[in-house]
Amino acid sequence: MRQFVEFYSNDEDQAWLEIQAYALRSGEVEVLISELEKKGFNVENIDADSVRARVEGKYEEISQIVRDLTKQGFYWSEEAKELEEKGEIATREALEKAVKIEPKK
Repeated sequence: MRQFVEFYSNDEDQAWLEIQAYALRSGEVEVLISELEKKGFNVENIDADSVRARVEGKYEEISQIVRDLTKQGFYWSEEAKELEEKGEIATREALEKAVKIEPKK
């Protein structure tokens, strides 16, 4: 399971995002760490089958990372993932087209 833990932004156009991934298959941890580090994440916790990481930056940069990770299978909750898999909510692609994250002013 790949999951967003928390997204925070302030009035100074700064933001941070914390993610976790667990129950990963053999070899997935190393690949995910490499992908996250390329996006600027600091890996805070590594286990045999899990990773927890955080990235900080400008609001729009972090918002783009959220969009990118959503395409890679990250969800805000396990329930959202289960509903999508059952076809009970719009697909990720449809949601991305319908919802645009605007930069903070």
